[in-house]
Amino acid sequence: MAYLFLRRTVAFGLILGLGFPLGATAADLALKRVALSSGGVAYYEHEAVVDGDAVLNLDIRLDQVDDVLKSIVIYDDKGGVGSIRLPGREPLTQIFRDLPFSENDLASPAQLLARLQGAEIEVSGQNKVRGRILSVVAETARGEDKTESLRHRVSLMTTTGVQQFVLETAGAVRFVDDKLGSDVDGALQATARHRVADRRTLNIETRGKAKRTVRVGYVVAAPIWKTSYRLTVTDGSGKGTLQGWAVLENQSGHDWNDVELTLVSGNPVTFRQALYESYYVERPEVPVDVAGHVLPGVDSGAMAAKSVAAAAENRATKSAPPGAMLREYAERMPIPEAPVLAYAPPAPARAADKTETTEAATQVLFRLARPVTVTAGNSLVVPIVDRDIPAARLGLFERRTNGLHPLVAIRLTNDGETSLPAGVFTVYERSGPTAEVAFVGDARIGVLPKGEERFASFALDPRIRIDAERTGTTVFRKASVSKGVLTFVSAARETTTYRIAEPIEAKLPVVIQHPRREGWTLVEPDPKAAQETAAAYRVTATPGADGKAAVTVALEHINQETIAITGITSNRLLAFSQEGALPAAMKKAFQEVARLKAALETLERSSAATDKEREAIVEDQERVRENLAAAPKGSDLQNRYQKKLASQEDRLEAIDKTLAESAAKIAKARDDLASFIAGMDFQP
Repeated sequence: MAYLFLRRTVAFGLILGLGFPLGATAADLALKRVALSSGGVAYYEHEAVVDGDAVLNLDIRLDQVDDVLKSIVIYDDKGGVGSIRLPGREPLTQIFRDLPFSENDLASPAQLLARLQGAEIEVSGQNKVRGRILSVVAETARGEDKTESLRHRVSLMTTTGVQQFVLETAGAVRFVDDKLGSDVDGALQATARHRVADRRTLNIETRGKAKRTVRVGYVVAAPIWKTSYRLTVTDGSGKGTLQGWAVLENQSGHDWNDVELTLVSGNPVTFRQALYESYYVERPEVPVDVAGHVLPGVDSGAMAAKSVAAAAENRATKSAPPGAMLREYAERMPIPEAPVLAYAPPAPARAADKTETTEAATQVLFRLARPVTVTAGNSLVVPIVDRDIPAARLGLFERRTNGLHPLVAIRLTNDGETSLPAGVFTVYERSGPTAEVAFVGDARIGVLPKGEERFASFALDPRIRIDAERTGTTVFRKASVSKGVLTFVSAARETTTYRIAEPIEAKLPVVIQHPRREGWTLVEPDPKAAQETAAAYRVTATPGADGKAAVTVALEHINQETIAITGITSNRLLAFSQEGALPAAMKKAFQEVARLKAALETLERSSAATDKEREAIVEDQERVRENLAAAPKGSDLQNRYQKKLASQEDRLEAIDKTLAESAAKIAKARDDLASFIAGMDFQP
């Protein structure tokens, strides 16, 4: 976004912590330009007039330091940048790394003294004593009123032996070692700075001899600005008055005084990186070299070193300086994406100042005509769009929204020179140029590129009823037979008829949004006469003089089935032979296959029934033999069982003969069927 304001830029490098040359004057930067992006970032540009070498002071919030270090750019076409300095911010873990105590040990004096066991301290008060800390023990004390309290007894090793005192009753405790006391005091100061300080001042060194204006820009996180529209439509005119307002907040921490404000409709790729923290590379621990126990690795030559150097050189060649990166980043920013009755004047008031609107390849810029003043923490609402726009009223039927009545919508066509940002709409309507204006509903739209149209639905129309009737059929398309395989192609058709009935005086065209289905294509009406969205087909119906209309939408899905003919039942084969769309020769062939298949199935069923009878006889013989063994010898019962076994054996011999004959017939029937199928060859 920086390219909006400046054309000449001097590249620079950041060097944190370097001193500045003597004789440089100090100057404060004043905020002059702000560019807010709907992508959640903002570009702030400050400037100062300097003469010769100077140090520019930039005050920013602590939570913005990382973003500033990532994006800061200096514009000085008559000078150069030396370095930038700001107070360091070491992580507390690093601050306590070399101290004999941790951050947690500062929670209480008892915890700190316990951690510093062995340190020499001096206690003043009633019991003056000096010695090294031996231990700190918590104990419960009971007062005269029998109330209990926690206190800590500290034991010291002194020149005269072990002495004790109660920490809570001691007058003062001082570390004899001045360095240790200084370490504790410094740690407390660092902790306070780390947690309390919420601002940082950057000192920017600029070098030059001439009097000039230096500008400093950076990108930080900011609340997104929002768009809200007011659309006033006159019934029957086909036109509407569109007013767009931007709602924004100043959460920068600085007052905006006469600031040039630009609003950018975009959604850039943004991220944060903790550049203000100190990081260390974790290094692996290696064993100490001991003669005879460490085996050096094999040297693979200098190839790796050369590759690393080449990669570094390649990165240096391809990388752009920070200022150029920010400008490229700004130039690539893409475009993102309770009703009450009220009255308004017939002619909406127009914006006093015209906003300069520019559309680049991937973004839309709204530059306000006048500077703005907004104190920190306050909001601002400014007009950014004010023009007439084609707006036609219609009904929009979506079954998922309401299954009987359509929504009332406005078809907006962007005939302007730039895209319109996404936003909410408040829709007003009037029946004539001088009629009173009524609120009719709220609506939403996404980004509306120039030359395109969008529907903005704002109400439900219960006067219009739409009934939908759905039917489904399967239509044969073609079939082919080759090498015993049947390929059958059919089309599943789903037809929905929408019947529209509305009052005669309504005269409202209705757009049917019919859901799209994966793998299905529109065949009725003509696809050229329907609009296609990501999720639906749009078909328009205009009721006649009687207020009625009907729309038919048909979708088709092609199914192809490939199956071995030997695996098809005779009934289905017979159904294929009766398909009217098949050639006569193919139908006759299927009739013969159906006959052969039916004969084979009859033989197989008969053989299966005979084999089942045989299994039943064999199973019954086991029972008869058991009963025969238990019957008295020479009895009538024994004779009866013997006769039954003999009869069963005779039947088994007959069954085996029948099964053998059936097997031969089945084998022949299968051969006949396979031979006939192998000779079938029909192509579509």
